[in-house]
Amino acid sequence: MCWIKKRNSYRLLCVLWIGLNLIYIPDAISKEVKPIKVSLTGYTHTLYVELENVRSASKYEIRYSTDSLMHNAVQKEVLTTEIEISGLKGNTCYYVQGRVLLNGKWSAWSDIRYDKTALFQTTIGTYNILSSQYDYVFPNNQWEERKQSMKTTILREDNFPDIFGVQEGMVKDQVLALAELLGDHYTSHISHRDISPRAIFWKPTKYELMEFDDDIEVLDQISKGYSTTRYVTYVRLKQKATKKELIIINLHAPSNYGGNKQAIRNQLIVNVVTKARELSKKADNVPVFVLGDFNALPKTRDGMGITAPMVMVKNDFADTYEASSQKMNAYYGTHDRITTGKATSGRNSTNCSKRIDYIFGYPKNRITVSDYRIIIDFEEGSSSTLKQPIPSDHRPVTTTVHLHY
Repeated sequence: MCWIKKRNSYRLLCVLWIGLNLIYIPDAISKEVKPIKVSLTGYTHTLYVELENVRSASKYEIRYSTDSLMHNAVQKEVLTTEIEISGLKGNTCYYVQGRVLLNGKWSAWSDIRYDKTALFQTTIGTYNILSSQYDYVFPNNQWEERKQSMKTTILREDNFPDIFGVQEGMVKDQVLALAELLGDHYTSHISHRDISPRAIFWKPTKYELMEFDDDIEVLDQISKGYSTTRYVTYVRLKQKATKKELIIINLHAPSNYGGNKQAIRNQLIVNVVTKARELSKKADNVPVFVLGDFNALPKTRDGMGITAPMVMVKNDFADTYEASSQKMNAYYGTHDRITTGKATSGRNSTNCSKRIDYIFGYPKNRITVSDYRIIIDFEEGSSSTLKQPIPSDHRPVTTTVHLHY
């Protein structure tokens, strides 16, 4: 009897031992490869896909389709976590999944992510052209000597924006001269007011003017000494190919005047934000671009208050610099003294770029940005010395934006 009990106990122990071993699998074998995370950005004919970076991954795979059930999906293996899918249809919703090969095993496909490509893309620029009224201050950089190089800079292959605004065109003959120089490529609206953000240019092959207003006041009369920055230049344009509209607001925030310049700039921007939203709503919620010389860095040191560009960002305007997936000359300043003949580079003490010229888009959820560039014409072999004659004490800024309607 004792033997039987011992034998049964032995059997029980054997069963327990076998059972435990049946359910025990070493970690290296039992671990399944977790699905990865995927994020998308839709441009006009391209999707930018970011896959979660998995350590020791052998490769990745993506698949995409216009069908939410992934029928007829295009599938491809990739070796990087950043992929551009090109040749897509504009204004179309695409669905994407990704997976990773790790230790010889494929993960399950990720959750399906989707994004819509934009209806069309355009390039927008801003350029403070240094008013000719300062010729006496800079006798070696007179407008007559600068204007041809300015034309060349604007028409450069890596610039040549579809739309751009100019500031400091305070002498009408200077703006008219620029309009004549660019007449084979651009048409323009020139404000009747003697203000700094005097003109907006656009390619007539792509856009037509629907509306303008030279009487939008963004600083009140008690802000003495700010007459040249008190108004903005506004146009509403229709893109000829799609018949869709957009709004451009060109401004110049106060610079070398007395008083609390930062507070006055911020008040100007608050008023511009209010007006931009109002104009967008009135025009059936079309996208708005606010561009110009803000005379303020993107950020201030802690405790130094909020800058005008920060006001824009806090009000749902996208800084095209921050939003862009690709940047050129990103950490060069957009302004330097023209007499130095140099372009300064490097981040400033607030750990942000040395920008005072900006292009903002509103609302940011209807705009994606694929390119941002500060246009600098260096002497050959140099990364600081500017080619003479220098067009302006500012550098042109140009961005490629994709519009979702």
